Amino acid sequence: ISTQLQWQRAEDPHGNPFLAIVVDPLRSLAKGNPELKAFRAYPPEYTNPVQNQCPNGEIIHEEQARLEQWGSCWSSYYELEVEYFMSGGARNVLSTLTQNFLWMRTLGSTPMCETEARDRYPDRVSKAAERIEKFQPTNVGAGGGGAR
Repeated sequence: ISTQLQWQRAEDPHGNPFLAIVVDPLRSLAKGNPELKAFRAYPPEYTNPVQNQCPNGEIIHEEQARLEQWGSCWSSYYELEVEYFMSGGARNVLSTLTQNFLWMRTLGSTPMCETEARDRYPDRVSKAAERIEKFQPTNVGAGGGGAR
């Protein structure tokens, strides 16, 4: 939020309204189109007159639900309405990138969530622990501390 505010304060007076653009890779992957949102930060002295109002204007009374959806700074920024269009050429490029290079799948994947990685994880940790034990000194010369 502080970086966003610095940019807003530096650029807004010069006619360059600054905003944060967020691309959600998981939603983009699920929908097959980029999921974009734009946000601006409130000045620190601003107090929202509507209690529990989230950045998208929705009112969520449960603190935990607000934190899970919007993060700890939920009351410090607001969402802007976004409209965009893609020309036929841009749509073709995006389609090619999506199908041939799987950029959204790469951004949206977490290797540790894949079954194979989860199944191998305990074995990998055990092997790493064995290697560490091999190289750990069993006793240290006079005057020093160390692992035993």
